[in-house]
Amino acid sequence: MWWAEVSLTLSLVLAALDESCYAFNLEPRLPLIYEDQEGSYFGYSVAAHMIINNSSDNRNRDRKPRIIVGAPLKNNRGEVMSCDIFGDVGRRYKGNHHCESLPLKPSSSSQSFEGSENATGMWLGVSVSSGHEYGVLTCAHRFTKPDLGGEGSSTDPRSAQQLGLGVCFKYTTNLAYEDIRMPCQGKAYNKYHQDFGLCQAGTSCHLSKDFNVQSIGVPGAKTWRGAVYAFQSRYTNGFHREWVATHTDADNPVENYAYLGMSVTTGHFFDKFQHAWASGAPRANDTGAVLLFEKNRAPNTNELELNRTLVGEQVASSFGYVIAAVDINRDKFDDLIVGAPFYFEDGLGGAVYVFMNEGPPKFISPSTKRQKIVGNQEESRFGFAITGMGDVDRDGFNDVAIGAPYEDAGAVYLYLGNSEGLSPRPSQIIRASDLGRSRMLSPPTTTFGYSLSGGVDLDNNKYPDLVIGAYASDRVFAVYARPIRDIKAELQYIDQIDPTARKCMSSSEVCTSFEVCLTSPSQYGYQSGGLEIIQRIEAETFLEHKKKSRVIFKEAKDTDHPHIYERKMSLSTSSLCTKGNLILVDRSDIHNTIRLKLTLNIVDDIDELSRSSTEQVVLIDRYPILNQKLGTLIIKANFIKNCGDDEICESALHTKALMNLPQEKGEHVFYLGTEGLNISTIIENTGEPAYDADLIVEHPKEFSFIGRAVLSNKNVLDCVEERNDEDNQGKSLVRCDLGNPMEIGERIELLLKFKPENEADELTSVKFTVRTSTSSRDTRNQAPIEYNVNIVRAAELEIKGKATPEQVLYGGQVIGASAMKSEVDIGSEVMHVYSVFNYGPYLVPEFSVYLRWPLEVENMRKNGKYLLYLTDMPQVSVGKQTTSCRALKPDSIDPLGLRSASKPLVATEAPKAAASRAQPRVQKKSTDPAPRRTTTTTTEIPDTANEDYDDYGDYDAPEKSTTARTIYSRKFVHERNYTRQILTRSKRDVIVPAESVRVGGRIRSVVSMRCGVNTRCVDFVCTVTNLKKHTRALISIKARLWNATFVEDYPQVDQVSIFSSAEVRLDPDVDIRQNTTNDYAEAETKAEPDASLYQRSEGFPLWAIILGVLIGILLLVAIIYCLYKYGFFKRNLPSNGQYQSVSQTEKSELTQFGQYPDNHYN
Repeated sequence: MWWAEVSLTLSLVLAALDESCYAFNLEPRLPLIYEDQEGSYFGYSVAAHMIINNSSDNRNRDRKPRIIVGAPLKNNRGEVMSCDIFGDVGRRYKGNHHCESLPLKPSSSSQSFEGSENATGMWLGVSVSSGHEYGVLTCAHRFTKPDLGGEGSSTDPRSAQQLGLGVCFKYTTNLAYEDIRMPCQGKAYNKYHQDFGLCQAGTSCHLSKDFNVQSIGVPGAKTWRGAVYAFQSRYTNGFHREWVATHTDADNPVENYAYLGMSVTTGHFFDKFQHAWASGAPRANDTGAVLLFEKNRAPNTNELELNRTLVGEQVASSFGYVIAAVDINRDKFDDLIVGAPFYFEDGLGGAVYVFMNEGPPKFISPSTKRQKIVGNQEESRFGFAITGMGDVDRDGFNDVAIGAPYEDAGAVYLYLGNSEGLSPRPSQIIRASDLGRSRMLSPPTTTFGYSLSGGVDLDNNKYPDLVIGAYASDRVFAVYARPIRDIKAELQYIDQIDPTARKCMSSSEVCTSFEVCLTSPSQYGYQSGGLEIIQRIEAETFLEHKKKSRVIFKEAKDTDHPHIYERKMSLSTSSLCTKGNLILVDRSDIHNTIRLKLTLNIVDDIDELSRSSTEQVVLIDRYPILNQKLGTLIIKANFIKNCGDDEICESALHTKALMNLPQEKGEHVFYLGTEGLNISTIIENTGEPAYDADLIVEHPKEFSFIGRAVLSNKNVLDCVEERNDEDNQGKSLVRCDLGNPMEIGERIELLLKFKPENEADELTSVKFTVRTSTSSRDTRNQAPIEYNVNIVRAAELEIKGKATPEQVLYGGQVIGASAMKSEVDIGSEVMHVYSVFNYGPYLVPEFSVYLRWPLEVENMRKNGKYLLYLTDMPQVSVGKQTTSCRALKPDSIDPLGLRSASKPLVATEAPKAAASRAQPRVQKKSTDPAPRRTTTTTTEIPDTANEDYDDYGDYDAPEKSTTARTIYSRKFVHERNYTRQILTRSKRDVIVPAESVRVGGRIRSVVSMRCGVNTRCVDFVCTVTNLKKHTRALISIKARLWNATFVEDYPQVDQVSIFSSAEVRLDPDVDIRQNTTNDYAEAETKAEPDASLYQRSEGFPLWAIILGVLIGILLLVAIIYCLYKYGFFKRNLPSNGQYQSVSQTEKSELTQFGQYPDNHYN
């Protein structure tokens, strides 16, 4: 045709729709509703079941859908109900008369199963699973049975110990009773819960759809370590039975209370033709775990062999509470979907992890890249129910439904599968409020989505449907999938617009004509005839920046909106075409392309039916829905270009680009955690006009485009992000319109901004490519500019320590450990606080802080004297979340139990450690030269026959004396003679010497107590998780100063400095750059004697000494003067100055008294 020769560029682009428009064929407005008696928990578990009668020809197999519903509180024991789909076709609301209970005995037997007399309260229907042609498996995990056969057991069932064994029932595909399964029957019960006395078998169950493998979770076995049992029936030479159990003894792969078996499933995890098992242990490792098992291939063994373990990431998130095996990408290896319904973040709640099976040799492993999807509401329990849906949207990948039963009244999220996992956003959300007729149900529906079952075509329209349970409302809903119609819109032609030619249908207007056609191929046996279609074409105003269109439609019927052309048509054939004419009404811009958007919608009356009071069931096949990927079209109408006589535009685009990132070794580096990166570009055209000129930036999908800034004089430059994995090999494009045309000599400066998404955490390097494109001939043909950017994880952690209070006093009365009644008697309270601040930029997922705490004085013995007595476990606080640290040595916190309630003093019950580290049993009075107002106490030790003196080795041998004293015991008082021990300090007692330190111009004696030098310390490990940039983690340690130690050993020093220390350590396997120079810190408590109790003699001032000397001199002079006045210095001499002779008589008297010896005289 003539228009095929026109040299114009036509662009036909599928609209970039939000993913919420992709899967929309689950129709909640027309559900099938089942309801049972109030309080029966009808809907606690559900299974979509297909009765398949065996036939050699699969095409002739008789298929009858049923909905199997567990009601564990119905009729006391619980019931499992089979609900009909097609019974009473005219009613959309079905009561309990449309469901019948499954029997607990063969139809030919008149007796119920063994132990049926104990069936009350057994919760039949707590779990249910369908294997379609292999039947149905359902369980009652609270079934009990009296222990009548064990050694020492009672023979009376009423007084015998009850065994919580649990029981399961197997039914054929026709729902006839087949067999009973009691995996813990006959096991060891002697140790009750430590053996198999509380198995609770059937808490979870799974019946595979191939090989008839029945798997039963037993979370109560072996002190709730848990176990998994499997049973297989084969139809070769009759039945072959084989029980296979996980390890349950010392080599059990999980610890006590792990709850292994809380969930169980089977799948082709390691072999396309062999089964493997997966089971959740939601309390293992505190975070939860999923264990994958294979059947041990060794002969004569019936154990499942542990292959690998997947561990959760958040404490108490219950990772593994729910699991599902779904082959999302259809590679014949099952992928694993794990729910952690108690996961939490600020404003978010519940998480689901997708582990894509990589095939041999890795398969599913802990190193497998996991996709995490988080619920959008706190405490919603997102991930509490998970089911495979099959291929809902016919794109070749299996899809998944996830329940959030406590998000308001409940919600179910549908995620589409792709080659890499699940879509990051839900394609459809079904809420309880979306259900048709929901306003007519009383009471309103709650816990919607508590149980799910999908992947079964209930209404035989070749699309899988979804069954949803709401146990708190005793309801079950069957939501059908509408068939998807592929109606493709295609552009046949559109003429270029010549603004100089006025020849629009013989009028004076500038116009162009176009033609579009709709085609509908017949798929899945569904014909296209009879569909009512509304075709809508909108010109320009659908664009964000366009408020007014430059063109209108000649055929438009709405005069208020002539730029919109709507047409209602009946698609009775496989093809239908529409011609139209565009009239140019705004000539202000005759260069930029005019864009039209075509959309299609099918006319239906579903809304009217959902609001009506009728209960009539309509055939969902009458209400198909369009595949919007094919039914949306963008049409471009270009203007004729002015490029000289040859009509060939030879432009010359020159591009410069600059990335604002630091460089290391010549390569750009991006630090995760920073806000983003910018690319500055300059584009200049030195040739002829460049039409349809675009700047294109290819960037990894882990970085999203967030905006642009125009630095040149160009007013409007549109930049649009395009994502198309098929065309861009997993990359994304940002396309910026440089003008149509970009004129000669035009220069444009543009700044593009990108930010990383969460998925960027897994990257090590990325590449950005900058290039230009034009429909003109680019004579420069510049090569793309590429930037290789290395991804670096760097987080600068700094730790600081501080003591509160920084200074404490000691003194006063010394109280021994045995005399202490509460922690207040120990001494002053101290607290050391360590602050770890993340300067960023990266979030640190996990690191440890190793604390060393000065507990005792180091004396090279088992025990020393206490220094800072710990009263509480160190705590870690990040925001509002607080966790405890872990002690590397037991009994590090309050070993003397002083925080417990006060009790009478019992001399013989004083802890040995306290006695040896607190004080001597008899303390001597201080012999310090400085006077002190210190009171000492005497503690007396009774001498009993069994007394152990090993703890008194730090003292000299006791001096014994006997006295009588009243001894206080727990319940009585009596008199006893005992030996009094007078203990003295041993020379081997360690007292750390003081050092002289100049402080403020004074010399002070200071004792320093540090770990590893003179102090025995206890160690703690504090784990901090998810410390964000500019966020602080606080570690607080509470203790009390052991007053007795300081009063006894350091009464004369000015200060005792006690240091604790803390060090930040990152896992070396975590690739995070960290400056370690500020990863160590100390906190110092300064203990000083109480000045009011210890007054030290500091000497007299100099002026007082001089004054005293002067006063003494004056006093001496005064005394000498007085003596002089009284003649003290005068002697009595004879008047003539000669000595007088002594008479003979006087001489004899003197000699007699020895004053003058005889030989002195002649």
